[in-house]
Amino acid sequence: MDHFVYHFHTDQPETRDLLVALLSQEGITGFEETETGIAAYIPQAELTPQLREHFDALAEKFKCRSSFEILPDTNWNEIWEQQFEPVTIGNFCTIRASFHPEHEAVKHNIIINPKLSFGTGHHETTYLMLEHMQTLKFSRKKVLDMGCGTGILSILAAKEKAASVDAIDHEIWAFRNTCENIRLNKVSHIFPKHGDEKLLKNSTFDIILANLNKNTITRILRTLWLHLNKDGQLLLSGLLQHDIPAISPLAASLDLTLKNQLVKNDWILLHYEKQ
Repeated sequence: MDHFVYHFHTDQPETRDLLVALLSQEGITGFEETETGIAAYIPQAELTPQLREHFDALAEKFKCRSSFEILPDTNWNEIWEQQFEPVTIGNFCTIRASFHPEHEAVKHNIIINPKLSFGTGHHETTYLMLEHMQTLKFSRKKVLDMGCGTGILSILAAKEKAASVDAIDHEIWAFRNTCENIRLNKVSHIFPKHGDEKLLKNSTFDIILANLNKNTITRILRTLWLHLNKDGQLLLSGLLQHDIPAISPLAASLDLTLKNQLVKNDWILLHYEKQ
């Protein structure tokens, strides 16, 4: 499937972050930081006149030069091989592509060939999730990775000896990419599923990981709470600091206790515990 690529040309880091946040809230998950700004990727079949107008309006609002192109799907791997550099988080883990050498000085090497899914550790929200996961005890725990993207969080949870990991994403290419990355990392007990929160049914979890966006989190937070065991841990990201007033009252109404809050370049992670 060919993809539509809309380029926002800006040298302002805060503008880049805001554009990613706003587009994420529209359900767009494919991004690339370029030398001149941000590139947003969307399947050509999903491009509507309204969405194109929305892109144009954002470019005008943030005073960005803009351009667009059609990118054949076969070019995606070439782009990542040219631009994807490993990400290392202390001595805990390294996220690398299959063409990078193994990092011997870390606990976990994770291989991610990202295709069109969001989640390589480069973006602040993924980095925050990976970094904070080292503080949790995954051994023999049931884990949910809601909006799994590349499967990066699921793979790390499995490597940390989780009993099982349900990895769910509504994007078909994310589901397929998660399946591929599971095979690349030779991990077991991960169960990838294509769909949304309706797949949870009667399942409950000890740890829920949700790197999504404000609109999705506010919509499904009660559902996540219902499927979280007592004393369970909930990690939320994909959020900016100005999203906190939308999340905090809802979490409080569900008797979720805030255990920790991390910030990286205005992006945040919220760690809650169910009472």
